[in-house]
Amino acid sequence: MPVSREDASYDPSSGGGEPAPETSSTGEPGSGLFQAYYKEGESAFKRGRFRDAVAYFKEALSQDPDSAAANKYLGLALMEAGDLKGAQTYLSKALELDPRAAVAREKLEFIQARLK
Repeated sequence: MPVSREDASYDPSSGGGEPAPETSSTGEPGSGLFQAYYKEGESAFKRGRFRDAVAYFKEALSQDPDSAAANKYLGLALMEAGDLKGAQTYLSKALELDPRAAVAREKLEFIQARLK
């Protein structure tokens, strides 16, 4: 069941977004591949190419599976692509990694209400 853009759209570059992480989840400098995939995912998301964004964020997570930001944006891209169950998985992981991720929490609550 696709989510309307009005209800669920989120621009990672807007006030609630943060720039691509400069370090990995372990605090080490992020790998070049992670950065490249993350930035491509962010760019695809901004252009409304959600399926492309999903692919890029999955590749970023293959480099750093514990990146809260990449998990969050993968969840948001999946939500925009209409995969609410997949979005739920990655937004939950983002919150597990960063309990302060307000956007992830808000969108996860929205998804959980839609899936009931």
